[in-house]
Amino acid sequence: MTIKKMFGLAVVPISALFILSCSETIPGHPEKIMREYIEAVKKDDFATIYSLNMKTARQKKYLGKTSVGNVEMILRENFEKNRDDYESVPISFNMGEQWVEKYFFAKSESYTIGEPYSPKPVGDDPVNAKYESSVSCYVPVLVKYGDSKTSLEYNGKKMKSAKYDCTLRKIREGNNARVYSHDDDWYLAGCVIDTSTIELY
Repeated sequence: MTIKKMFGLAVVPISALFILSCSETIPGHPEKIMREYIEAVKKDDFATIYSLNMKTARQKKYLGKTSVGNVEMILRENFEKNRDDYESVPISFNMGEQWVEKYFFAKSESYTIGEPYSPKPVGDDPVNAKYESSVSCYVPVLVKYGDSKTSLEYNGKKMKSAKYDCTLRKIREGNNARVYSHDDDWYLAGCVIDTSTIELY
């Protein structure tokens, strides 16, 4: 066997391994977006929150493309409405509630952002599992509260620390259901507390 043939045979599995390893990585920097979002919450910077939240970023994207009416006014009114909703939302630990993450992070003394990970397949549906892993990921955030007098309260008791599982998602382009896996624009879709991690004062 010639060196050329030996090299050719060796390259195939190595290349396949390289492609496979690349396909399993999460594109972009979801942990960076998570950090920017948390810092914006702590600073009460709603303009940044608005641009990084999936629902409002999607609204801004689509409203900005409208050709009916005063687009600038429509965008301004949408921003102000969402800001009012953000400021008035009551605390909740229910999954799916928009803006409640402001309570999770605003009172934090410190936080640690964990390694982003892809959703696990549900059932025997590889196509849907592949789609979900291309449009969403999870980022765990461990939050520590420093003062029992001002820390966040859960079921009437003050928390010392807790972990939150935050979902980041991508925004679909127009009517196209396909989202390319290499797209690296992530937006926060919400956070839910992991009750098994709660430490109380």
